[in-house]
Amino acid sequence: MTSLPNLERETVDADATRGDDAPGPWRRFLARGIDEWAVGVVLSVLIPSSFTVRYVRENGTVGMWLFSYSSFWLLSIVIEAILLASFGTTLGKRLLGVRVEQPDGQPPSFSEALQRTVRCWVFGMGLGFPLFFFFTGALSYHQLRRDGITPWDRATGLVVRRRSSEPSAATSQ
Repeated sequence: MTSLPNLERETVDADATRGDDAPGPWRRFLARGIDEWAVGVVLSVLIPSSFTVRYVRENGTVGMWLFSYSSFWLLSIVIEAILLASFGTTLGKRLLGVRVEQPDGQPPSFSEALQRTVRCWVFGMGLGFPLFFFFTGALSYHQLRRDGITPWDRATGLVVRRRSSEPSAATSQ
């Protein structure tokens, strides 16, 4: 009796195509979630509740929502770009062992980090709007699993790596 060939579609492991030092999509997604939470905490401290109440009275709830949302979005982009350019990582990325680097291992320039962050917010996070995010998030996940790189990393020439827990050969000498 002959066996039938396995007709299951072969999937490509993105970590294998990018090398052992590449973080998977879920690690990257969780790191971004931690970063967004941290920015939300910072915003809640920076914008006192007395200002919020006065702003709602003068501009209405929709005006407050637009102000809060745009403040969050702009602050997130600027903070992430500064941290990536300075350290190659953010709070969430650091906690989960993720680094964003130039191919030579150096942190990105501020311009590269800013471009990457804006592209990620638009094409990966759908500007934070749930309906857009459903589509952009699914598409980004698929592209990362298929190609081993996101469109915003490809466009900026940056590499996302998992921080090694082992000392490198250069530091052990």
